[in-house]
Amino acid sequence: MLDRTFFFNISTNVRDRYRDFVFFGKRKDVFGKNYPSYSESYKKAKRSGKVKRQSSQYSGYNSPVLSGDLANDVTPKKITNNGFQLVFAAHGAKVEWLRKMKKPRIVSDPDQPLPNEVIKYLSNKAQRYMASKRPQGKKTYRIG
Repeated sequence: MLDRTFFFNISTNVRDRYRDFVFFGKRKDVFGKNYPSYSESYKKAKRSGKVKRQSSQYSGYNSPVLSGDLANDVTPKKITNNGFQLVFAAHGAKVEWLRKMKKPRIVSDPDQPLPNEVIKYLSNKAQRYMASKRPQGKKTYRIG
């Protein structure tokens, strides 16, 4: 069975894969769709590096990354025998604001908390972990 040790060990890997999918690598929303384009004025400001606290390495990204604060805020919490939560500890309000924009940028949703790619990774790791905990060998029972 899965236990707290499994979830404790896997939580940071899941967090990293989530951040890579949503913010840095694939740069797609939690449903796997491309982010909508920015308005021309914001796109121009972001590409030129004129937005306050902007990190220049994210200037070409269409994902909701400006300074990296939101992406770096994702933290595993409440690790139990049944699972764990990935929370935006300080910037949770930004997640809600991004969801309510005219052109939403959904980084988390109650119906889809993780991208399917990350869910598949977690499921595969869980199956391997459970297989490693099963008793090995055969046991024969004689009846009668």
